[in-house]
Amino acid sequence: MSSSLAEFYLSASDTAISTRNKLRQDFRRVVLLRSVIFLMAVFAYAAGYDGYTIFYAVCVALLLLFARLIWRHRRIKEELLACDAKLSVLAGILARFDDKWKELPEDGTKYLHPTGHQSIANAAPQFADLHVFGHASLYQYLCRARTKAGRDRLAASFHTEMPVHADVLIERQGAVQELAEHRALALELESSGALLPEGHDSKRLVEALNRKVPFPASWRLAACAIFITANIITIFCAAASMLSWIIPGTLVALSFLLAWMTARQTETALTLLAPLAMSLATYEYIFRTIEGTRFQSSHLLHLQNILKKYKASDALHRLSRLASWCLARRNFFFYALANGLFLFDFLLERSFHRWCLRDGASLSKMLDVWSEFEVLISLSTIPVTRSHYCYPRFLPKESGPHIHAQSLENPLIPETKDIANDADFSASTTIVTGSNMSGKTTWLRTIGMSVVLAWAGAPVCAEDFAITPFSLYTSIRVEDDLAHGISTFYAELLRIKDMVVAESLGQPLLLLIDEIFKGTNSADRIIGARAALAHLTNSHTITLVSTHDFELCSLQVAGGIINNVHFEEHYVDGKIAFDYKMKDGRCLTTNAEYLLKMVGIL
Repeated sequence: MSSSLAEFYLSASDTAISTRNKLRQDFRRVVLLRSVIFLMAVFAYAAGYDGYTIFYAVCVALLLLFARLIWRHRRIKEELLACDAKLSVLAGILARFDDKWKELPEDGTKYLHPTGHQSIANAAPQFADLHVFGHASLYQYLCRARTKAGRDRLAASFHTEMPVHADVLIERQGAVQELAEHRALALELESSGALLPEGHDSKRLVEALNRKVPFPASWRLAACAIFITANIITIFCAAASMLSWIIPGTLVALSFLLAWMTARQTETALTLLAPLAMSLATYEYIFRTIEGTRFQSSHLLHLQNILKKYKASDALHRLSRLASWCLARRNFFFYALANGLFLFDFLLERSFHRWCLRDGASLSKMLDVWSEFEVLISLSTIPVTRSHYCYPRFLPKESGPHIHAQSLENPLIPETKDIANDADFSASTTIVTGSNMSGKTTWLRTIGMSVVLAWAGAPVCAEDFAITPFSLYTSIRVEDDLAHGISTFYAELLRIKDMVVAESLGQPLLLLIDEIFKGTNSADRIIGARAALAHLTNSHTITLVSTHDFELCSLQVAGGIINNVHFEEHYVDGKIAFDYKMKDGRCLTTNAEYLLKMVGIL
């Protein structure tokens, strides 16, 4: 672990642990004191009942203190939940320093495999090739989103071509940079979001609130006015001995009966709110924090202005209070008393209807702001966990396809073990040769991964990184498909065909091909590779192809540029070693015989 980078989070973790220990001590003390106070109140009431009337006052005072302790007990529980949420967030961040992030549960595998609809990976197999989703993937390393919308939005931010105008990406870069620099704010927001249920999906609530909520029947409002007024007047009159208690008692019973008989209609309107009381209070706090922060980047200011436009924190405060009252209705004694005295369900239904009319249509826009914040916080993972990074530059399309990288590293390899390489490729074909395990495939993936990060608006692990707009195609992790009778070789042919079709349209391309046509014999492989590369070597395509076939190193294409680079091994005390540095020219060494001996085959 890099102590200098992790120092802020280690310190925050120590503080949170200390706070949690103190809260647990306070919790135990409050529980004990609450029990003692309650027993004392019972004894005080007994003493008053025995004729010592002053103890009735003592009993009332003790009950008020008991109520205060109940409130404090609830507050401590809430603070403990917040503390545990913060510690879970800190554990996830610190896991990125220790390379334990591969154990984090959210790895994005669901975006690789379809679940009733076409998955992202099916639409773009490049994401499987480049380890963008799945175990030990780019998504797993970056994702700090808690909600389903935030996770889906993060997955959708990965592209195989520049998705928008460069100015939009630059604005997102500014937002990511600001959150990375203000780690305390990002930690506070992420910790608050961690109070939401795992994978929280607000879609059902948003859809319900966007539907036209029927206006409560007018007779309900009239019943509220009549019964509430009658209950209050008759109770005061009975207390003043002007009426018998039978009259207010009868009215209260009728009020409760009316609420109970119409409960089915009321439940239809309020059933969604009760389970969401905690989540809505969390969103309220998040929105209030965002609204009260002084941002600098244009993208964060835009998101903040959306919340301010809809007065999001105030709207969520009102809805959160309604949800809390809905939750209180589950207590039968509260339900009976509140409806008997005030026809509480009728009032609650009317308040909910007014909220839907006023703020229901804007709720989805408010929640979209938080899902975008979750994406930005996730994309800031690299600058808060690695010292070697930069924000990509976007070159004009007119300059032709180009990718430039200085000291480029792979974000999924620990920084202490990562080996940086430079890259400077324009329209051409580069043949990458090298012995087994020397780093050819990792280098191709590093380039592709960095392009995906750049187009998401994230920083990349390099001193400098610049690209032009182009479409990214890969053929790296190609598998057969027995169900459809497709062999590995034919599957790769289909990938290469897609590249040839895209090339024929004249669009700028970046092609990453690992061990071209590895699924067939060497003679056919060389023939096929030469034919394919003749199509893919032109003025609008950057093609990087790794191979063990040295015959391809002498390939020539009329009007095209062919380059050779390689990785190689060396030996230290008779043992194989790799420097993982890319060098010009073709590889002149092999290590298959050594590896065969190492595993005992030779």
